[in-house]
Amino acid sequence: MACSAPSPLPTITLALPDGSTVQARPVRPDDKPLLVSGFERLSARSRSMRFQGAAERLDDRRLRYLTEVDHRDHVAWGVLDGTDAVAVGRWIRLEDRRRADVAVTVLDDHQGRGIGTLLVQLLALSARHREVTSLEFEMLAENQPMIRVVERLGGTVVYRGREALGSLEVASVPPPPVVDGDPVALLDAAAQPRSGSNSNANELTQ
Repeated sequence: MACSAPSPLPTITLALPDGSTVQARPVRPDDKPLLVSGFERLSARSRSMRFQGAAERLDDRRLRYLTEVDHRDHVAWGVLDGTDAVAVGRWIRLEDRRRADVAVTVLDDHQGRGIGTLLVQLLALSARHREVTSLEFEMLAENQPMIRVVERLGGTVVYRGREALGSLEVASVPPPPVVDGDPVALLDAAAQPRSGSNSNANELTQ
């Protein structure tokens, strides 16, 4: 279901390990051009690891799914470095309501800065606020950077052939290093009101 763009939302400022800062805010319906631009900047390897298969473009259906989210059962955060959109992460609540499927994408030029870890911390904070207790990750076994993020934050990873299944208890994840702003208030503002989805995050996630 299409929904109109919400009022502009402020951002929060987060600190990276190297002392630099980035901004994060909930994904909005009018972010479709940013997602298209980001997808086009991903390397073939990053697309393969993220989508676990070939994905040549983001069609209209997929873009609606990625941006028209309710921020209650489908929560998505974008990360900006200045005016440049560099990463996006999301969780989508599973049927048991206490677990959520997670997907994170960081542009190649910004990998290795700690943005993936920061996004998982932010997603865990928002999950705890939405009474989700466990984050689940479906990854390729070769996606060692994200596997290391899960393990570094106290999660477990089980290998099944070419796939790796990660699980992370929300309560064990430290909060993100917020320099300025209130992520919980921003999340609640973004959730007023929208339609959402409970689909698997790896089905259509940027």
